[in-house]
This record gives sequence, C-alpha cells and structure tokens, in this order.
Amino acid sequence: MHPYIGQMDAYLAALRAHTDRLVRLSDEDWNLYASTMRPLRLKKKDFLLQPGEVCQYVSFIGRGLFRSYYLKDGADITQTFFFAGNYATDYESFVSRQPSAVYIEAMEETEVIRCHYDDLQRIYATTKGGERLGRLIAENIFLALSLRNRHFLLDDPETRYLALMQERPKVIERIPLKYIASYLGIQPESLSRIRARLVKA
Repeated sequence: MHPYIGQMDAYLAALRAHTDRLVRLSDEDWNLYASTMRPLRLKKKDFLLQPGEVCQYVSFIGRGLFRSYYLKDGADITQTFFFAGNYATDYESFVSRQPSAVYIEAMEETEVIRCHYDDLQRIYATTKGGERLGRLIAENIFLALSLRNRHFLLDDPETRYLALMQERPKVIERIPLKYIASYLGIQPESLSRIRARLVKA
C-alpha cells in the first residue's frame, strides 16, 4: 500500500463537492476537515477493514471500488459495494467502537483519502457545520440500508436486480456476476436466467 497519492488535490476537490451537497461548510471549517485527510492506495484484493478490527476511519474513494462482505459457514455474503465519489466505512463499528464483522476489500486498485475517528470527533466538537455534516452522513447511510432492506422484504429477485441496475448502473460493468448474485441474495444461475429473460423481453 503506497503512502502517497498524486491525485490528492483532485480527491479533495471531489470530497468538497460531495460535502457541499450535504452541508455548506465555511472555508475555515472545510480547511480543518481537509487537513485531517490522509491518502492511502490499496492494490486489488487488499483489505480496508477485516473482521475483528475496530473501524478507525471514514474513507472517501478517489478512484476504484470496494466490496464489503461477510463470511458465514464458508459462504461469502455481499453486503454492499462502494464506488468512487462516496465514503467507504463500517459505520456500525466506527460509531460503536466495537470490532467489525465485515471485510471491506478493494476489487481493483483503489485510492482513498481518509479521516480518523479522533479527528472527526474534534471537528464535530469545534466547528459550526461539522456536527451537522456527521448527522447527514449518518442519515444517508441509514437511508441506503433501509432501501436495501425494503427491497429484500418486498421485492422478488428480478425486481431487486432491476432496481440495482437503475440505482447503480456501473455495477454490471465492473463487478463479477457471482458477487452481484450474492448482493441480491440469489445463486449465480438464477441471476443468469433473469438476465437472459430480460434480454429477450
């Protein structure tokens, strides 16, 4: 994992654009937040987080892609995917300070800028917009999880697949079908049948 990322300025600009969509920080507050960010480069199959570790960072993805997943009785269960322009973290572990139960693995060479838990708490405590930013990030994470749970409870696999394609059109291009099937809660053969049926429709 290389400690330096040459695109740091570009990633900070992308992070500010992302932040501005949630809350407009003053230049002073933004500069404090940006000053906490540290770059990290991961190779394909490197882990951002593994079970048993306490999640210490929120990581903003400059480029690349992560998959978070559980292992249960030898089965690989995909929780979600994290794409460039978004945060990657195990928010449950980050907030509770308890060990994580998930793997967060780079699916290709991935570069992030990340903020440590202690730095984020300092921003919350000392800036006007920082606490609101933290609340809005938490709300967005909650909404994403709520939507995923609703799809699982109410929709059949084909409807879940169509919803995924509408919400995350980049998924098909960059992620093996076996992981998409795992994310949808179905077998790869079932996903292949759904895709074939949709092509004929």
